[in-house]
Amino acid sequence: MTDANGIASGSIQLNQPASSTTVTATFTTDTNYSGASASKAFTVSQEDASLEYTGDTIGVTNVNMTLEATVKDSAAASYLPTSPNPEPGGTIGDITKMWIRFDFNSGMNCGGTTSMTPKYVRVVDTGAVGDGIGTARSTFTSSSDSVYCVVATLVASASGGTNTWYTASPSQPATVVFYNNYGQFVTGGGWITDPNANRGNFGFNARYNKSGQPQGQMVYVYRDLYSGPCTINGVAQTCTNVPATYVIKSNSLTALGFTGKVYPIKANLSGGATLQVNRASDGASIFSEGGGTFDATVTDTGTSSGIGLDDYSLTFTKKSGTSPFKYVPTSLLKGGNVVIHLQ
Repeated sequence: MTDANGIASGSIQLNQPASSTTVTATFTTDTNYSGASASKAFTVSQEDASLEYTGDTIGVTNVNMTLEATVKDSAAASYLPTSPNPEPGGTIGDITKMWIRFDFNSGMNCGGTTSMTPKYVRVVDTGAVGDGIGTARSTFTSSSDSVYCVVATLVASASGGTNTWYTASPSQPATVVFYNNYGQFVTGGGWITDPNANRGNFGFNARYNKSGQPQGQMVYVYRDLYSGPCTINGVAQTCTNVPATYVIKSNSLTALGFTGKVYPIKANLSGGATLQVNRASDGASIFSEGGGTFDATVTDTGTSSGIGLDDYSLTFTKKSGTSPFKYVPTSLLKGGNVVIHLQ
């Protein structure tokens, strides 16, 4: 067996889609040698790749936000060693054979099915030609304060389908946030390094309504192994060390406060929260539980980019929990921004 970018034998060529091919060696009669013709079947499988959302994470309503997914061939020099099936020193295939589908969900349905129209984009070889790294770009906007989750999925073409050249798990859901720039509010979107050393994506919007009550949304997404009760294909069972995406989400704020009137300004938001666990390989929900609580504190330094300056922290406690299920200490942003506006 070989992959779609390697030469198996005979007529199997470089850069062909996954298929089964029979190669026949024909023996020509020779008085000095004896032998016979023979055939052998070779299977060409898809090349492994990785997908990561690398686009914008926060923007103003009614203004286009840039969506971007970065793809990497498993033989690319910067392919993460923790990704499935790295192929250091291997043959890099044609990454423009990949198409990306961007799926959008509201923050409260992060990782679930969506009725929103997806966007399809072909991968372009960016950077050094032939290095196995490419990007797919599109745009997206919203007319209201909103938190969305965006997932990049590998497909065959602008009409979807299974890609026969490459295989890759969907990207970790990324949060993107739109906000109306008026009144007193706090909003933010981006990512930090989660305590488990993976990427932690966050997104939130919060402000007071006309009745003086806090309202908004908060989402935090990270990847880790999951062990515990789960439901797979409708069957309740116990999962052990399943690679999973954890989604902590809330649209029931109970408190919102601000500290300071000049930058840096801090904001604290808290309320009820739900935990959802999705299988990383396909995004299928395997566990969910409501009734939890969250408390998040963020800092806006007043800069145009919050990378390395603004910060984010989170404490989430499950229903009937006596200690935090998830604790993210104050962490500087690795991407994105926090925006606090005071009247």
